[in-house]
Amino acid sequence: MNGRIDKWTDKYGNELDQAKKVISDRQINLVNLSKATNIPYSTIRAYRFDPSKLNKASWQRIKTLSNAYIQSVVESKLDYANMQTYPSKLMDMFKNWKLEAIKNDQSVAVIEKIEEIVMSDPLAVAEIFEVDNSK
Repeated sequence: MNGRIDKWTDKYGNELDQAKKVISDRQINLVNLSKATNIPYSTIRAYRFDPSKLNKASWQRIKTLSNAYIQSVVESKLDYANMQTYPSKLMDMFKNWKLEAIKNDQSVAVIEKIEEIVMSDPLAVAEIFEVDNSK
């Protein structure tokens, strides 16, 4: 492959960036973050006061905080009610695209692979929801 393919998630930064973002977000309650991540409150608090301490944190801790950040992004784009219903709407879209491909004697393998990728990624679902509802 000659060119570099950027990941669509690069705009959110790498996992360390995401961990620092979730720790620095003053809208996120530290007690709730501690409970959600099973990271001791004292550790979460220390990170909040000095995010550079995350540079020496374990990969597992960074990954856990990164996941909390992604969850906060998803929740900011997709409320609970839509989180329950929108995936079904997406699945209907994929079904229609596959039927259209079959009707036009085209392969559905690419559509099925895209469906698999999108439906396994809550952030992708939230991003698509945001675009779909910005009309």
